[in-house]
Amino acid sequence: MKSISEIAAARILRSRCSAQVLRKYLKNKNFSDGEIEPLIESFKGYGYLDDLQYCRDFIVHGERKGWGELRIKRELRKRELSSEDIAIAFDEKLENSEADEENTERNRALAVALKIIRQSGMDIENKIPEKLRNRIIRRLSSYGYSSSIVFSTLSKLDEMAGDEILFDYEI
Repeated sequence: MKSISEIAAARILRSRCSAQVLRKYLKNKNFSDGEIEPLIESFKGYGYLDDLQYCRDFIVHGERKGWGELRIKRELRKRELSSEDIAIAFDEKLENSEADEENTERNRALAVALKIIRQSGMDIENKIPEKLRNRIIRRLSSYGYSSSIVFSTLSKLDEMAGDEILFDYEI
């Protein structure tokens, strides 16, 4: 029979997880709290479990996928990370984002919207057609962008509509 350390290490190697997820996993394997808690603490000490770093890395992952802050936070909560770690990671990101103007939430939303326009193949004259606007709203909302970002993105697209630059615009 495998030891608790071997089972926990195999779980972490299979896919990264939070301390809470590992705790639940080990309880489901019928290990006691007296066995689980020292193991969790030792794994944290060795750096195998670091919920704050997991949050930081997941924020970068979510941004690469084009997700907004709301979606990233929802996904982190699903992974049972603490609200405190999530808040700290987003605060750190906000402090660092001042240097990274290109990777703002507004620019990511605009990039997603432009991709939808390009894929639609619709001819954009002076205004984006209602059907396409609704598709953009739905996609940005499902990606976790706030309504203020969604509508500022639509305003920006309206300003750009009709320009040849609309299809050549790079973020």
